[in-house]
Amino acid sequence: MISLTISKLKGTVLFRGGIAALDQAMLSLINLGVQILLIKTVTKSAFGYYSLALSVIMYLMSFQNSVVNTPITVSLAGKTKEEQNSYVSSIFSGQLLALGFVSVLGLLIAFSFFSFGLSLEETLIIASLSAASFGILNREFLRSYFFAEEEAFKVLKLDFYYALLYALLISISYVFFRINVPLIILFMGIASAFDSLILNKRFRFNFSLKSIKSAFTENWFISKWSLIGISVTHLQNYAYLYVISTFLGSNATAEVSASRLLLMPLGLITIGWGNVIRPYGAKLRERNQLHKFFKNLAISSLLFPVIVTILTGVFLIFSDWLLKNIFTSDYESVFKYLILWSILTSVGFLRANASYGLQVIKKFKSLALLNVVTMAITVTLAVLLVNGYKIEGALIASIIGEAIFAVVLWYNLYNAIYKLNN
Repeated sequence: MISLTISKLKGTVLFRGGIAALDQAMLSLINLGVQILLIKTVTKSAFGYYSLALSVIMYLMSFQNSVVNTPITVSLAGKTKEEQNSYVSSIFSGQLLALGFVSVLGLLIAFSFFSFGLSLEETLIIASLSAASFGILNREFLRSYFFAEEEAFKVLKLDFYYALLYALLISISYVFFRINVPLIILFMGIASAFDSLILNKRFRFNFSLKSIKSAFTENWFISKWSLIGISVTHLQNYAYLYVISTFLGSNATAEVSASRLLLMPLGLITIGWGNVIRPYGAKLRERNQLHKFFKNLAISSLLFPVIVTILTGVFLIFSDWLLKNIFTSDYESVFKYLILWSILTSVGFLRANASYGLQVIKKFKSLALLNVVTMAITVTLAVLLVNGYKIEGALIASIIGEAIFAVVLWYNLYNAIYKLNN
């Protein structure tokens, strides 16, 4: 009886969501530790470069999600086991070839720029990004596939090995050498590559160009709109960072990134939740139970802002201790942005949840077209407000853009699910 109850519990979206939250908490802890280490060991300007490098990594992951991961997530539920194996192995093999080419090309470009006067620090950051992207994106593919198969424990295991090796490499470097931004990025890529390629025994390689072309052609029917949507979503999400970097410089970039640090794990949980709710929603779509899916989205959207508010209150209460033990004297102003980050994190989750819903019902064209408009509003407001209100202005622009997008997406999601089920 007990084993039957446990088995039923493991099949619920709540349980898988809990495992995803645990997984993201582990990743958040390692990322938080890395950023605190950088704050205490590198210059404010170097930390600003690291923040920009992270945004590039996030864009590469978004690009991959649109072309590879999202089509797999929403399509696997409608395929037989044999079709799934052939399709996924072709995608995985094609991705290996593409990433190998892009990584080598990035290294060549980085050192070409160096010969034309790019600084050594900037050259090494670009080179480390190019090399690390191969491992980072392969690991992200594997995570998305396991989530699509609703095998959350395998994702947890995969990320545990990654976190362990990543922490070990950083610890060795810190003790025997030194820490810098290019090394941190390179270690991220090495740990990801070991995790996804050496430990992974799930896929058989299929380098048949015909099979790869067929699989990616199938993906393109979804990804052609998803690619536009995710690209403009990324630009909207990071508009504050790019505008601040352009108009206020790398020190201001470091300051706003440090102010986000305490609530950043919640952003990672949002991504983890998406990896769980989308394959779950795809299965409910195949069973004509989208109203149940909508209910799960609505409940989580009500609970998440409560968690954000509680955590923000705790951080404000202990702000003096955190400033003394986590940050340095260069980052004394970070807490004045915390309320804005709290609002932006909550609204961002509401927007993301509606976006996950529209992805499940394959409304990628609507997502892309709507996002182009809200992205333009966000970027325009950020440019206008940053001149008068500095960092606060850029964050307020992001809040306004996310709020408009969230309202429009929820309205479209409700109408789409209602029409599909009636």
